[in-house]
Amino acid sequence: MSLPLALLGWAFWLGRQVRPSADDWCFLPGVRDHGITGLVGKFYLTDNGRLGNGLLVGVYAKFGVAGHQWFGLVSGVVMLGLLWAVTVLLLRLTGRTAPRGVPLFAASMVTVVFLLASPNTYKTFYWPASSVSHTVAPVLACAAAVPLLWAGSRRGRVVAAACALVVGVFLGTLSEETSVVALVVLTALLLLNRRILAPRVRARARAWCLAGVAGIVMGTLLLLASPGSLNRRERYDAGTGSMFAPESLAGSLDGFLDILGTLLTGWWYLGALAAGV
Repeated sequence: MSLPLALLGWAFWLGRQVRPSADDWCFLPGVRDHGITGLVGKFYLTDNGRLGNGLLVGVYAKFGVAGHQWFGLVSGVVMLGLLWAVTVLLLRLTGRTAPRGVPLFAASMVTVVFLLASPNTYKTFYWPASSVSHTVAPVLACAAAVPLLWAGSRRGRVVAAACALVVGVFLGTLSEETSVVALVVLTALLLLNRRILAPRVRARARAWCLAGVAGIVMGTLLLLASPGSLNRRERYDAGTGSMFAPESLAGSLDGFLDILGTLLTGWWYLGALAAGV
């Protein structure tokens, strides 16, 4: 357990050397002059329509250079805490037992893979503008399961479904890639719940999945209908229908296979798989 935690501590310490770069030099003066709401409005009305992305970017940009330097530590600790909570609750729900340190070891190992296993660690972890969309977003999706795993009453299950709806809407306006993956996972769980879930939890799982799907669909529609998204599609000459064109779908499949090849052949991902086994 000390190895992944030591790696995380070392990575957090290196994060203090980060300085703003690329798009951040556009975000910083915007937040300084117009506040977080000004940046969110700019994203929605002009840039890309990503309300959730604008909010998270505004939160760290509000603190200037210090926000970039502390982003790695704060985001890493939040991710580790959420994954640790999910692991502990899954063990409790399935009635399994494990040595006390195993949940933290599993969560820290997954966090290390999330943050450090990418071929471009800077974009994955140290560049906040990229990390909030592509690294933090999947963990937020996992975090939506915490209220469901914690729920022990009817009121708790209602709260869990409401959280799934809210997180789904937020994800839809934060990261299109994470939204697609979450939709696939939730749909698969809906279709296979009779095969993989115990009868006593099927109803609550279905309600939670449906709430999550509804939230993601609403968030995605909100993003696609925004003036910023329309401007972006016009700027890159990409209409709404082009996402479903045969060449676009073929390109997406090719990209997915390329990513899958990296996962199955990269020694760092295979090492994480071996550690999990």
